[in-house]
Amino acid sequence: MAMKAIGQEKKQAAPSDKKPRKKVKYILVASGVIVVLLVGGGFLFFRLKGNNFANFPQNTDFSQTASASLDAVTAYGVINIGSIEETLEIENLTTNLQIEKILFSTGDRVTEGTALLTFTEDSVASALEELSENLKEADLAYRAGAIEYEQSLITAKFNYDSTILKGKQADAVYEETVATLKSNLESATKTYNEAVEQLAAYKDAQANDTYYTEYNVAYYKQLYEENLAVLKTKMEEWGVSWAEVTGGGGMGGNSGGMGGNSGDNSNNNNDTNGNDFGGDNNGGDFGGDFGGNGFNMDGSFNPQPTADEYAQYKYVLQTLYSILETNAKDYNNAVESYEKAKDELSYNLLSLQLDMSTLEETYLNAQKSYESNLLSAEQTRQTAKTNAELAQSEYEAKVEKAKTDY
Repeated sequence: MAMKAIGQEKKQAAPSDKKPRKKVKYILVASGVIVVLLVGGGFLFFRLKGNNFANFPQNTDFSQTASASLDAVTAYGVINIGSIEETLEIENLTTNLQIEKILFSTGDRVTEGTALLTFTEDSVASALEELSENLKEADLAYRAGAIEYEQSLITAKFNYDSTILKGKQADAVYEETVATLKSNLESATKTYNEAVEQLAAYKDAQANDTYYTEYNVAYYKQLYEENLAVLKTKMEEWGVSWAEVTGGGGMGGNSGGMGGNSGDNSNNNNDTNGNDFGGDNNGGDFGGDFGGNGFNMDGSFNPQPTADEYAQYKYVLQTLYSILETNAKDYNNAVESYEKAKDELSYNLLSLQLDMSTLEETYLNAQKSYESNLLSAEQTRQTAKTNAELAQSEYEAKVEKAKTDY
């Protein structure tokens, strides 16, 4: 219960620094306590503050004739008292307490501890019920606060330990980060440089037709042609026909196909064609009839070999023809590999040219990422060390705040 006093000079109450509180005010106006004086057409007020009645006139006489009610008291006469206001302030209470009885009257003197009034039982019961609920809520809040306090301490300790650990590991983390950044940059650089070298190699291979040499096309072509020339020379010298050497003139057909393939090649290979490998299947150009002497086309005498010699000549020529067939296969395979390699070269060159812009962009981005992340890693290291230095003070501040909140 608080009592406020206003002096005769109508002083304004000083503003309070305290936070607003939920409170219930009860204005007590009673007979002999509030007296309104008409003095020269004006009002003179006097308010008692708290339980201090030192400024209250000790010889106040409330015996003047007055008409009084619960709402107002009016007196006529010259008296040095104006009004007394009683304010009751009760925290966290919204129930209105109803005044049942005023325990003093005109002429009474009051001192500290004097009962001034009573409230109705119903309003007091309602107030007690409300305060009981408030107490339960306060108890729950208190318990929740205790849990939150413990959690705050655990969190503060965890953050402290984590910050200290990060500070200790700052240098190692920085070095590991730098190593990773370097590795990524080196990888991107290597990929880009290899692509540049490969592109140059593709262009060089295409410009110089290097695959023709790589697959030994010229070698197999020369080997085939040399063996073919030897075969034709010996067939003419010994008078053995293509049919006898090949068993039916197949060489002429095969050689014609060979010449067709060779005609597709570069480096003036068009001289190799099927027309060079055929010949007369009956051997009439290479000698006379079997078993007799004859003359060559130039008119020189050509003695005919014996049957054993002729059989031996055929065997040698057939063996040479078999070797020639192998030479033809090697040559054809070389040509096919060469043509396939050229096609693949053209495809790879075009694909790499299309990819170069992306590879270059990746390489440049890797450089930028390395520089920016290197700076970020250094900042992270310095921040971790600084936080570790401040960890103790921050931990203590959080603990203190948790205690204050609790």
